[in-house]
Amino acid sequence: MGNVKKKLVAGAVLCSVFVTGAFAGGTAINATMRPDIKVNVDGSTKTFYDAKGTQVYPISYNNTTYLPIRAIGGLMGKTVGWDEATQTISLDTPSSNNAATYGRTNPAPVGTQQTVKITGYISNYTATLTVVDVDRGDSAWEKIKAANQFNSKPDDGMEYILAKIKATVVATEDDKAVDFSNYSFDVYSATNVEYSAFAAVVKPSPEFSGKVYKDGTLEGYAVFMVDKTDTAPKIVYGASYDGSGGIWFSLSK
Repeated sequence: MGNVKKKLVAGAVLCSVFVTGAFAGGTAINATMRPDIKVNVDGSTKTFYDAKGTQVYPISYNNTTYLPIRAIGGLMGKTVGWDEATQTISLDTPSSNNAATYGRTNPAPVGTQQTVKITGYISNYTATLTVVDVDRGDSAWEKIKAANQFNSKPDDGMEYILAKIKATVVATEDDKAVDFSNYSFDVYSATNVEYSAFAAVVKPSPEFSGKVYKDGTLEGYAVFMVDKTDTAPKIVYGASYDGSGGIWFSLSK
């Protein structure tokens, strides 16, 4: 697997040149986007996204298939960075709680992947999570209402946030499955007050809910209810009972 990863990384650099044109002195090429090509890793089909959460695909050039550099980083469990001044791509091992970059006062932007390591009496696992997209207010309500005609409107002065969330299990203890759901997150206001009201509605399909084993990925919708005047609500995954730890995500674009 190590040699395969090295070859993929080398190929990904060429792919990045084609897609972004970021490198000075790069040579323009004609390549073909290949959404028909699937990438299986240890029997699990992988889906790749760019920094904005848009799905990306392999590229074929001169009888060779390449993957975007961000896809390579995901396969290696690395975070991908770009330094414009030095024209340098970096692949780094993320910290277990991303504390150096994101946190309660600086939640990760929409489309940003974070890694969390959970250690407890019941479960021990490592996972990556991303809030892929968010929808809010009337637009979110129309989609929630379409999911089930009996869904209730949000409480007075409140509105729904429909969030598309992606989670991948990187490692688990004794091959145990990780159970994800809407209940996996705590919701806080911009002023750091927890929302007690729960959005008891049928979610649009696919719902962010299910058990996932190592190398498995779950992607679906979760619904949160926040104050209409709250300009910067946020959610946390994996926080301790006293509110410490966990990884924080912004619910605002």
